[in-house]
Amino acid sequence: MTTRVDAVEDIDIIKKAWSSGRDPLVLPEFGNYNNRILLDACIPYHRKLRGDFPPVVDVSEGLKQRLKEKFKELF
Repeated sequence: MTTRVDAVEDIDIIKKAWSSGRDPLVLPEFGNYNNRILLDACIPYHRKLRGDFPPVVDVSEGLKQRLKEKFKELF
């Protein structure tokens, strides 16, 4: 996310957002509220259309297969 989020433009902090008593982070002294953070880590659409946004890092199929073999219990 550090390469997909502009800390100034893409992060919003919401104080006293409505919540419920089921929320473990509810602030009982303020009623059914808590604090939240929103992160916009989406590719900017205008850059996607222009095709100038860096591609997502991926690994080869061969490496994926070797990892699946090595860590069978996880897959």
